[in-house]
Amino acid sequence: MTGTNGKTTITYLLEKIFLAAGHRCGVMGTINVRYNGTVENAHTTTPDVLVIQKTLAKMKHAGITHVIMEVSSHGLDQFRVDGCHFNMGIFTNLTQDHLDYHQDMDAYYHCKKRFFTDFLGHPVHRTTDSTPCAVINIDDPWGARLADELDFPVLRTSAKNLTDGRAPDIFARDIMDSIQGIAGRIYLENHSLPFSSPLTGWFNLENILCAAGAAHGSGVSLNHIQQGLTACKGVPGRLEKVTNPLNRYLFVDYAHTPNALESVLKTLKQRATRRLISVFGCGGDRDRTKRPLMGQIACKYSDVTIVTSDNPRSENPDNIIQDILTGIQESGTSVMPWPELSDSAGTLDYTDFTGVVFHTDRGQALDAAVKISRPGDIILAAGKGHETYQITRRGTRHFDDREHLTAACHRMARRFTPMPWNCRDLADALGVSPVLNTLDDDNVFQGISTDSRTIQPDEGFLSLIGDTFDGHRFVSDLAGKGIQGFIVKSGADVDLKEKSTADAATPGRVVFEVPDTLRALGHLGHFQRMRSKAKVLAITGSNGKPPPDVWLSPYFRPHSTPWPPRRTLTTRSGFP
Repeated sequence: MTGTNGKTTITYLLEKIFLAAGHRCGVMGTINVRYNGTVENAHTTTPDVLVIQKTLAKMKHAGITHVIMEVSSHGLDQFRVDGCHFNMGIFTNLTQDHLDYHQDMDAYYHCKKRFFTDFLGHPVHRTTDSTPCAVINIDDPWGARLADELDFPVLRTSAKNLTDGRAPDIFARDIMDSIQGIAGRIYLENHSLPFSSPLTGWFNLENILCAAGAAHGSGVSLNHIQQGLTACKGVPGRLEKVTNPLNRYLFVDYAHTPNALESVLKTLKQRATRRLISVFGCGGDRDRTKRPLMGQIACKYSDVTIVTSDNPRSENPDNIIQDILTGIQESGTSVMPWPELSDSAGTLDYTDFTGVVFHTDRGQALDAAVKISRPGDIILAAGKGHETYQITRRGTRHFDDREHLTAACHRMARRFTPMPWNCRDLADALGVSPVLNTLDDDNVFQGISTDSRTIQPDEGFLSLIGDTFDGHRFVSDLAGKGIQGFIVKSGADVDLKEKSTADAATPGRVVFEVPDTLRALGHLGHFQRMRSKAKVLAITGSNGKPPPDVWLSPYFRPHSTPWPPRRTLTTRSGFP
């Protein structure tokens, strides 16, 4: 398959379809070379001619029956696929890219066309047991032109309702497309099948139709096509979802051309209920003319655009960013100063921010995107996709957008966990000094527990007294297990001098005595709320007070991060 965008996704879709049909499949593509459980790194989309032939020989020896190959314009122009005989070819689209290598778009097109005329359709390269066939996306104007210029069988695909007289052989109807995936019905010449895929976006519908068309042209049954489309859960770095502990939608995509960036941003914008935050850059030593275009596209669809480095290679990354910003400023959009986002700077002031900022460090740009986000926002990191490296003038270093976004989200999530307590915090909250303190000054407790059964090793224990229980009965046992902090009632009969049964030696300890531990719990809660500056919503009334996490939390999540109590809190014990 060849084309500017979509090649990698189609290889994954076709691979799943062929495997569902029982074929032994091998793939050579942008992400890797894989077959029969073997996975090898791919350094270029289409390897050099010797590597291709060696790989094909290894695949044949391993019993592979079907090979799927991404064929790039560089691979064609540099004769890398010479000697290969193809049974089928797919043309996805042609958009601006590689104009640093090709003279213009027309030269780029004729290079791609050479795959169909000089390889797939040339009598010398035709196999003896099958007639070559091309699957071409005619929604792309270059694809429509190519389909009309070939003199052998063509299966035309279209994701649109065409009104210009062109009749596609493969199309879709009854499409339901959401951020969760895409579903509908595919028509393959005189046949049709329902389908469902986790992939999302109209551009992925085009990819799905190309894959289904190629499988159909290869004789795969409708049932196996349907199974394969469903089995493809995603493609590395292609609108790949990044799981996170926050209520945000995070995506990583390889989009590094104007058309690809517009397609993915348009797809996400149509599904955004809150802001769309994009982080992108442009590669160095590549086509400079696309940089201002990509800047304008990012601003058109994004609420927040963060311009940063991609793979600057030998170029100064600041110069690349300036090329992008030039296009943004020419469109009438101003560029804002880089915001102060240190933990003490009141990051939440930027949760309503819209506009354009830039930072050379891609890691800091991704971290900023997470910091200024709010629940329901979509964050897209575009340009690098599956890549696990960054190429700079100083060399190649490990860099993975997915790793950086995940780490930033976990740092952000820690802001919504209870603040730890040191001995000074406890003394200030309780209004008393400890009666015993042998702990180091830097010792902290991650929380205060009133339940001896679920207390964690890094928590302190507060002894409540009720009608049928007395928490003081458990103090000695907890001390023996290594618990280091205790809040007890003055005069309570507790023994904190027993020998420790913990694995380590007897730890340091701090003990506070208070007149009433229930009131002390309220004091601790008040102190924690005041220093966290959290807003507290109270619900009162005789009836109609359902659990807050069921009733109210869904309304607040689009705007903030709610923290409902895990259980009902009585008036007597208060709201700790």
